[in-house]
Amino acid sequence: MADKELEQKLIVGSKIKIGEKYSAWNGFRQGEIITLVQGEFEYENGLYTEAQCAPSIWCEDRSEFDSIYHLFGNDLEEFQDCEVVFVPPMADKGSFQFPMHRPVSENDWPEDFKHDNGNYNNTCLRCEAKFVGHKRRVLCKVCDNPQLTGE
Repeated sequence: MADKELEQKLIVGSKIKIGEKYSAWNGFRQGEIITLVQGEFEYENGLYTEAQCAPSIWCEDRSEFDSIYHLFGNDLEEFQDCEVVFVPPMADKGSFQFPMHRPVSENDWPEDFKHDNGNYNNTCLRCEAKFVGHKRRVLCKVCDNPQLTGE
């Protein structure tokens, strides 16, 4: 399978069956089926820290995501004898989206997540809590809501 064709199949919701060669060196069991979820990664560009998403699996022992590029290499060269056994039906790529599989705090702005600039790690100017939201937000959701802060 060509790299581009494989990459188009490795999307959120896809199921991958682990092959014998792949399982021998990475800790998965042969025949194990993993499901890709939407993983979140911090990317720092010198000005902002931005949360970026990629198809991933959750690594429980490290409490972080492993993206398809970490699992299978930047060019997917390590896919080896694994097999894509399910690709979610997608009439329109924009209409199919799995929820984020990360904790959302009361300070976050989850309604911002779907926007291009809505996944930045910010610090609230009022309470100094960390929160995820639009890159221009200066207050966390708690401090922005007078009913929650008692003001």
